[in-house]
Amino acid sequence: MKLFLREHLVLIFLYLLQLAAISLVFWYGEYQNSWIVSYALFLGLACLICYLLYRYIRYRAFYQRLTHLPKTLKETVMSLSDATIAKKVQQLLVTQYRFYQEQLQRYQVKQEDHLAFVNLWVHQMKTPLSVISLILQEQASPAFDSIRDEIEKVSSGLEMILYASRLDAFEKDFRVEKLNLSSLLKRILHENKRLFIQHHIMPKLEVDSSLMIFSDEKWLGFVMKQLLTNAVRYSAGKGKTVNISAFQHGNRIVVEIEDQGIGIPPQDIHRVFESHYTGENGRHYRESTGMGLFLVQEICSKLSHHISLRSEVNVGTTICIEFYNNDSYQNVSLIS
Repeated sequence: MKLFLREHLVLIFLYLLQLAAISLVFWYGEYQNSWIVSYALFLGLACLICYLLYRYIRYRAFYQRLTHLPKTLKETVMSLSDATIAKKVQQLLVTQYRFYQEQLQRYQVKQEDHLAFVNLWVHQMKTPLSVISLILQEQASPAFDSIRDEIEKVSSGLEMILYASRLDAFEKDFRVEKLNLSSLLKRILHENKRLFIQHHIMPKLEVDSSLMIFSDEKWLGFVMKQLLTNAVRYSAGKGKTVNISAFQHGNRIVVEIEDQGIGIPPQDIHRVFESHYTGENGRHYRESTGMGLFLVQEICSKLSHHISLRSEVNVGTTICIEFYNNDSYQNVSLIS
């Protein structure tokens, strides 16, 4: 109603101004009959009110749609009113919606083709890297060690690209199963032992062998590798350790990865999970991409794991991941 009145405010003002002008013409034209002039004004106002009522009733649905904005895209193309102008607006919205859908479909096809190309390219690049690594296994010298380190960096970067490209299609590429937490972490530590040796870091694993979790082994392995890589990278130095522990907390199992590194400044803590955000530490460590923790949080969210972080500058950082450990999670997520 307010929108309707605001739109017709100029019309009402001009109509009243016209009635006043006509009344003055009658009055100063030696036709000074107040009753006739008042009656004429009444008829004019009655006509104005009837016209406004007709317009409001006919366009009420149209104005209500304009007042209460749609919550979904499909609601924008719902019928507005039987009025002529409303039908024309409806046709415009439907045409615009169709153009939008066509452009969106073309974009989705292009995006799918791009992701397919990226996945294919990553797999093609990993093959020669694996061959080079095999060739270098028998070589023992500082120069070859440096080459192996660079190969591992390239391989990790390709792996991050691959997982990032698969994230949008996560539902098609995951399998939740019951996993032994201790065995999983031992395997991940063994696969990344060169990383610890290179940076002179000692991993310390304190996980009960009886603890079981529900998760996807492949995606969780990527998450743990990213967290361990960060822990090692930011705490590099002789005598440092990275502690990996787990404990039962109610109906959840909590895994903590604690390093003794440089820590995260307080102003950066609430943004470390944002995409492409590197913060103050990223200015000192040029290898930081700002994507590692972002992907970790996205994957944990899709797997219904809760991740949190606490840190203190020059003391270290602790990452906590909470896993559900009850039948309700198993019934919802377990794929047999």
